[in-house]
Amino acid sequence: MAPQTIDGSDSMMRVLIWGTPALLLFGAVFNLSARGPVRRVLMLLGNASYSLYLSHLVVLRIAQEMIERWPPDIAPDTLLALLMTVCLSVGIAAWALLEKPLLAVTRRLLLGRPAGQATEPRQSVPSRLLEGRS
Repeated sequence: MAPQTIDGSDSMMRVLIWGTPALLLFGAVFNLSARGPVRRVLMLLGNASYSLYLSHLVVLRIAQEMIERWPPDIAPDTLLALLMTVCLSVGIAAWALLEKPLLAVTRRLLLGRPAGQATEPRQSVPSRLLEGRS
């Protein structure tokens, strides 16, 4: 018996829907020293992960309402791939337009330094304990 997709049919969309995320997870775990565009994409997804987590629920709720009112005439596999793309796009946009700037402002207000500015290295022994010792 061949594996089936969400709607019960056999299709290559199964590879795209389940195989692509599995490949990304596998690649992230076993290729921690990724370079170039792969590293940039993984870093972007990692940076935007909290925004993705928060925004995907809103996107899926809106999609649910739209699907109930105007049922789409596309395969469920295609709809799932489309929703995944929309969730990723909205999450990354929320990170770039909201989370990243708010983090920068928070760092500047709380730490008194611009975001991205390195902190001074910490000493393992406080300097007050080293005073008077030569």
